[in-house]
Amino acid sequence: MEMFCRFLISTYLPKKAVMLRFEHPNKTIGYVLLLTAFSLLPALFFMIPTIVSGYQNAVQHIETPSTAVYLEDFKLYEKEKRNVSSSSFTLDSTITTEEISSAPPLYGIGLLKDGVFLAIKGQVQVYSYELLGWNSLSKENLLHHLKDIKNTLFIFIPLSVFLLFCLTAGLKFIQITLFAVIGLYASRFTKRILTFKQAWVLSAYSITPMTVLFMVIDLLSYSAPYSTSLYLVGVLFAYVFILSRLPIKKEKRTSLNA
Repeated sequence: MEMFCRFLISTYLPKKAVMLRFEHPNKTIGYVLLLTAFSLLPALFFMIPTIVSGYQNAVQHIETPSTAVYLEDFKLYEKEKRNVSSSSFTLDSTITTEEISSAPPLYGIGLLKDGVFLAIKGQVQVYSYELLGWNSLSKENLLHHLKDIKNTLFIFIPLSVFLLFCLTAGLKFIQITLFAVIGLYASRFTKRILTFKQAWVLSAYSITPMTVLFMVIDLLSYSAPYSTSLYLVGVLFAYVFILSRLPIKKEKRTSLNA
């Protein structure tokens, strides 16, 4: 309940968020971890069905008698060049992993000319056929390898979720610390009463509005252009607004005795 109240204050009542600066940093760390997990729910909502349905679509398409695909010298070939692309699965022997990395889909998996790719929230992981050890494979051998991968999905999906959480949380803590340093120096120029611990706590709560906004954007499966820049500018604006509510240091007046 307390965590929910802090969420509401930092999201809808930024004027009162300044009072959270007296909170112990351990509570703030717990809040950031929970907020990170909360922000990843849209990614999990799309990632798990994408991996499962993408695998099923891949096997179903390759098993089709009219499909003629094979690997030779670590490269994918299609005799009839019937490239397939859907919301979850792509099979294209004309696109390389380098090209998919430069213009990635939001979510999806697929087989390309020189490797396999997995896209999560617009971030692409690529695995070359050479790395996988897939040198020269017939259609039947390729299906056999894909079915072997199915057994690793039960390990791969939880591991991917854990790594995504660790990466996202780590980036948030780095960002929070950098903003805290900026806030501490800014408070000295503006003569605000602020310690580094308080600056760090307020920086942590300033990320809430933009985190919620981008979580909604992810739920709508929309990829905003310059999303990182927009996110940082929004957090900075929220942080500056909170810092502006800090009390100003009163100058000490010295009285002269006659």
